[in-house]
Amino acid sequence: MKIFLTGNQHIRIIILIVSVMMVSLIPYETLFDETYTICIHRYLFGFECPFCGMTRAVYQILHLQFSSAVSYNAVVTLLPLYFVVDITTIFFRQNWLVLVRKIIVALIIAGFLLLYAFRFSNHFNWI
Repeated sequence: MKIFLTGNQHIRIIILIVSVMMVSLIPYETLFDETYTICIHRYLFGFECPFCGMTRAVYQILHLQFSSAVSYNAVVTLLPLYFVVDITTIFFRQNWLVLVRKIIVALIIAGFLLLYAFRFSNHFNWI
């Protein structure tokens, strides 16, 4: 079995590896300091956007702290599955893997939308 990677696939693998290394190397004290936020949405609207907590959640996943990762952002549970399917798709190029990857992306988008709806309704005490 010969594996030929295109330039685009090399870039995807490199971005994945570099992203994981960058998040895992952020000092714990810096990442979990709750005294400030860089989220523009939170500054403007007063509640967290659907992406808030994602970096901390990925950090916790990388350090095998699954329950605390879900507490920061529940959508993080789909990311390891996505990355496994994405890497597998690059190497095996099966049509059904491409379909599975698209389904996982749709689930991630739906998860972010549901999380935003929950945070929005929670902010205005609708729940």
